[in-house]
Formats: sequence, C-alpha cells, structure tokens
Amino acid sequence: MSDNRSFSRVMINATATDEASVVFSPDSGMDKVPAGGITHIVEWSTGVTAGVVEIEGCHSSASYAGTWAPITTFTYASGAPKAEYVFSPALFPHIRHRISTAIANGTVTTRIAGAL
Repeated sequence: MSDNRSFSRVMINATATDEASVVFSPDSGMDKVPAGGITHIVEWSTGVTAGVVEIEGCHSSASYAGTWAPITTFTYASGAPKAEYVFSPALFPHIRHRISTAIANGTVTTRIAGAL
C-alpha cells in the first residue's frame, strides 16, 4: 500500500508580467521530493503573441536567491490558445515556474501535477 498523495496546483495565472514567479515546496520544512516525477502544464490564452516561462528546481530552499537549475523552458511560438506539457523526473524538493519574458497580448496559466 502506498502513502503517496496526489497534488495539482496552479502556479502562475498572469498577464504581461515579466519576472513573476511562484515556488512549490511540498511539505514545507521537509526536503521531500515528489515521487515519480512532475507534469508541468503551460496554457497560453487566445491572443498571446510572445512570452517565455522557465521551469526551475532547487535543493536549498524556496527562498534561494541564487541561480536555480533549469528543468525546461516553454517559449510561446504560435497557435494560441494551446496547452503544452512536459514530464520531469523528481530531482528537486523546490520547483519554480517563472516568467522570464513578458506575456504579450494575453495570459499564461501554469500548473503542476504529481504525487508526494
């Protein structure tokens, strides 16, 4: 019997915000890494013409001020509205979704899903 708990969380829901970021740290204060990996979902709204979302990880803490390790980058190309997905192995106890280039003419919503 497994004692893993599923999770699904909205990380960012933003319009034209450059450098907005949100950190997910399971069981705050515990360095628990999500079991089995994490699915990252980025949804571009109708009208988006530009934007970049960085997915990053860190072992130190949710408030770490240094350079986080890159997991993947979502760069808006064309065809909004659309959703993009990537699965990443569970390597970090702290996951950050960060807008590195402003979202132009629309919104972006990012989510994570997995199990602890």
